[in-house]
This record gives sequence, structure tokens and C-alpha cells, in this order.
Amino acid sequence: MREDFLRRYATSPLHVARLERLLASYGDTHGEERFAETFIAFDRACPDVNAALVLTEVLATFEDESGALVRLSDQAIQGALRFLTEAVSVSPTTRAYTLRTWCRVRDTVAIERVRTRLEAAADAPTTELEQLLEHTTDNALSR
Repeated sequence: MREDFLRRYATSPLHVARLERLLASYGDTHGEERFAETFIAFDRACPDVNAALVLTEVLATFEDESGALVRLSDQAIQGALRFLTEAVSVSPTTRAYTLRTWCRVRDTVAIERVRTRLEAAADAPTTELEQLLEHTTDNALSR
């Protein structure tokens, strides 16, 4: 499953190293194989063929102040995929830009806000996903 994950989401040799780091970070609790299997299952259930690819690129660079990768819960990952696919009143490019902006934060408080928002997005009505996008594209974590 690990190799399948790398084949699916690595778009260049540079991405392989980033994705290996992502697998190591997310696999430290239950193993890389389980994380890869779960993520691929989320991807298969997702109606947007590019959402999981965008998400792996973002997660592979989402670091805290010390440079360690931030690990999101499965619920937050599902919320991010919903956000990328279901906030359809805004272009996919803007949705990806917003997620990247959110995941550039480094301080603990802002990282927790990102986690909270993405976890809430997993179960939020689509209208709330779109409102979240409208209010936080460039000012991701002020509230």
C-alpha cells in the first residue's frame, strides 16, 4: 500500500522524499501501510480526482515551529477533502490556495485553529464550507 501511495501522489522525484516523510510522520502511530490504505480509501470516496493530490502536497509541507510535520486527525483529513471538493461556489484553484494559506502557519495556536476548522468541515453543511472559504482565504486564522 505504501508503494501505491507513492505512485499515486508523487508527481516528481522531489515529491517522493516529501511523501516518504509524510508517511513516516502519519504512520508513527498505526504504521505507514495503514495510513496509506486509509488515505487512498478517502481519495477513492472523493468525487474530485485532484483533491487528494493537492492535499498530499499541502500536508507534506505543513510544519510547526520546530520544523516537524503537523499531524492531522483522519477527521481533519476528511474535512480538508470535503473543503477542496464541495465548496463549489469558488474555483478549485482558490480552494487549494486557501488550504495552502491555512497550512503555512507555524505557531501552536494557529495550528490548532486549522485542525479545529478542518475537523468541523468533515461534517459541516456545504454552505458552511463556502462561508468558511469566503471569510478566511487570506486571513486564515484571526478567529
